Amino acid sequence: MATLKIIDAHTGEWLDFLNQPLTKTFSPAGEWLIHTAPDSEIEYAAAILWDNELLQLENEPFIKNGYSLVPFRELMTKLGAKINWDPVARKVTASKDGTTIELTIDSNTTFINGKEQTLEAPAIIKDGRTYIPVRLVLETFNVHVGWSNESRLVLVSSDGNPLVLSPEEQKKYRFQAQLNWENKMHK
Repeated sequence: MATLKIIDAHTGEWLDFLNQPLTKTFSPAGEWLIHTAPDSEIEYAAAILWDNELLQLENEPFIKNGYSLVPFRELMTKLGAKINWDPVARKVTASKDGTTIELTIDSNTTFINGKEQTLEAPAIIKDGRTYIPVRLVLETFNVHVGWSNESRLVLVSSDGNPLVLSPEEQKKYRFQAQLNWENKMHK
């Protein structure tokens, strides 16, 4: 007899037909996700997949003028960088393993180990949080950054090699990111 399997949209837990959590484990996501997580129905702006782990951030990444902006403190903490905020200069700094990057809010100029570079998008403050352009900042620390337009995923690989996902993995992470976003919106 087949068992009806449902996923709770708020928790991501598997439920039985009585809406009770299932204790039995299921095989990894596969082709069955095609119809449950179409890219045309994505509601989140962007999500971050770090070394095959979908980050559950307190502050949501977003896209501005075609660039992914991510929460500075949360991302740099994940990286293990030492961070600093200078409220007078309106500048954030991140340092790790002898590399330092300084970003001034609303400026397209950054300093990496004292050398000036141009950013594709400036660091900004939104809702009291600092957001930074993800690619240049993480690549400064030898982290590879990619983008999946279909799933709106920032693909981060800390070993410096590209993170490559199968179509099934993209669907799985897209579905998880959508559930995470919906859960935040309903809190």
